[in-house]
Amino acid sequence: MSGSVSEHAADPRDVIRERARALRKRPTGAEAVLRSLLRDAGERRIRRQFAVGSVIVDLAIPRRNLLIEVDGGYHAAQRDRDEHRDAWLRGLGFNVLRLRNEEVLVQGVTVVARVHSFAESDDAQGRFRLATRTGRASSYALRHAAE
Repeated sequence: MSGSVSEHAADPRDVIRERARALRKRPTGAEAVLRSLLRDAGERRIRRQFAVGSVIVDLAIPRRNLLIEVDGGYHAAQRDRDEHRDAWLRGLGFNVLRLRNEEVLVQGVTVVARVHSFAESDDAQGRFRLATRTGRASSYALRHAAE
């Protein structure tokens, strides 16, 4: 039975892409509000549930080289994991902004100002593309080094 699912494991990149696609279909309330606030404030391109290697971030703004995580209450229990993810993403060259749901829902104007504090430029967009490729490559290399 050549080619069956039991014979071949799914490509991890396909699994991440499918998970990101599923998450895009059901954003949290705070993610949807933040995206709407940013669009109303003139952000031209906002990527939702953006994959960098095996990590999926809530929002990405390439022109600011910025990844945004909007955290619900459960993130308090996984602070170490989140700090490790943020450090890895920053090590690739991304700016990372972590926000709490409450901040987005109550202090929308302040949150938009924080996002706008990251400079917009073609250079930032180039760094974004490079960091994305580097993240995918390093995630792939780490995954295959264990084999």
